[in-house]
Amino acid sequence: MAYGSNLCTERFACYLQGGRPAGATRAYQPCPTGRSYRDSQPTLLDRRLRFGPWSATWKGGVAVLDHQPINGHRTYGRAYLLTVAQLLHVARQENRQHSPLPPLDPSRLEGNEAIALDVPATCLYRMLLPVGRLDGRPMLTITGPAGDRRRREPSPAYRAIIVNGLRETWPELTPAMIADYLATALGP
Repeated sequence: MAYGSNLCTERFACYLQGGRPAGATRAYQPCPTGRSYRDSQPTLLDRRLRFGPWSATWKGGVAVLDHQPINGHRTYGRAYLLTVAQLLHVARQENRQHSPLPPLDPSRLEGNEAIALDVPATCLYRMLLPVGRLDGRPMLTITGPAGDRRRREPSPAYRAIIVNGLRETWPELTPAMIADYLATALGP
């Protein structure tokens, strides 16, 4: 399940096909096990989206997702149907790792516990977080560790990709609704 800038299919495709998203300072490597996802669809989560950790790629705060559901909060997402190898490739790219991540036992993806990725503690997106099921399959997302409360403003380029992704995935959202949604992510 993707959120933030990865709602935008053009941006997300850079993880699988390789390339540099508009406004990013680096390019991504193509996925050796598959350069396209099988399907995608909009999805809502009852977790809070926040802008926090600073990213050298985007020169500003980036989106993370709280680990626990929070009543009254919703995060707009897009569920991409990926293989486990593709998911690990995306996680590797998110964390600027040059070597492939160790394989995961697929049965671990069926649980409800967050899975720490084998990446350095300085990496921003080092957790695989189960967020429910969709069409009988486990839905996971990549986020930061629980309890990280840093807040930083996203760069204009990063914000623009998020807005494009929101419009693409959720066309019923008005500009005012999008502005409120992004403001809430910067709140306390």
